[in-house]
Amino acid sequence: MQNKSRIAFFPVIPTLLTLLITPSYGATNKTIQKGESSYIESTGDPAYREYVDKNTTVQVIKNTTFAINNIYNENTKKFDEILISTTIKKAYFPEMDTTLSSLEATAFTGDKKQTKLWTIKDRADTGYIVEDYYVTTGNDFCCSYESFYKLFDLKNGKHLLSYTVEPAHAIIANKGERIFSYISASTFYYDEHYNYKNGVGVLTINSDDSVVDRILIENNNKEFAWSPDKIFLSDKNNPIGTKNLTVFEPSVKGFSVKLSFYNGSTVISIPVLNDEFDIKNASAPKGFKFRRISEGVQKDAQID
Repeated sequence: MQNKSRIAFFPVIPTLLTLLITPSYGATNKTIQKGESSYIESTGDPAYREYVDKNTTVQVIKNTTFAINNIYNENTKKFDEILISTTIKKAYFPEMDTTLSSLEATAFTGDKKQTKLWTIKDRADTGYIVEDYYVTTGNDFCCSYESFYKLFDLKNGKHLLSYTVEPAHAIIANKGERIFSYISASTFYYDEHYNYKNGVGVLTINSDDSVVDRILIENNNKEFAWSPDKIFLSDKNNPIGTKNLTVFEPSVKGFSVKLSFYNGSTVISIPVLNDEFDIKNASAPKGFKFRRISEGVQKDAQID
């Protein structure tokens, strides 16, 4: 991915959730979408029997769409055209008013789109292109879980980060880009990957290709198990806070990441110094605890 494109995109992440509400299938004029092999059937597929008993009706809806987009080839210094096939299968349980979704997306390139680039298999109900990225979104069952979002590199299908609230972005001198993402305990993604008893959320520092640091936020009050209203960053030049921060002296003064809950009535502030959360000097209302974790580092979607 071009540095120019990547730097330009991440500041747009704060508006990404708006795009997710009204999916955009591609970032260029060449992008097209076509539906194929869509069907509805009643099935006794045993794959769904772990969720319901054998007498429950299951209706499966399958839709396949295609999109064409361009990605920059760093070797040839030109743009390559890729075709992405996205198949979404939704199993609907009418008696329970519940839906389970799965997604499989495959990218192809070449003159006749004969060369497979990657395949992503994910527990998601939507997939689409935003600039140089493939985005999946998902939920589970109904209102008991919060939606989550995953970002993949369009060139290789690699998972970059996941989140349940709009991430914040920093450009740090001598280090590069850092993305601050949050996963709330109210998403089944948290249940599958972390599932700490008193955890209400997981906060992560991401570089453009890996996890830099990750902490668990704990509180016995499960009202905080949903995502904060927003994540923002602040330093001496931006005391109020911003979604996009440029840090010129990270080793001298550092900066802070802040989480605002319930319209600012509860704010957590955690200093960041030398690419780590300074949890010993975190500021938060009574009841919050913080600890560094290494578990759960990306066993996300299956990528072939």
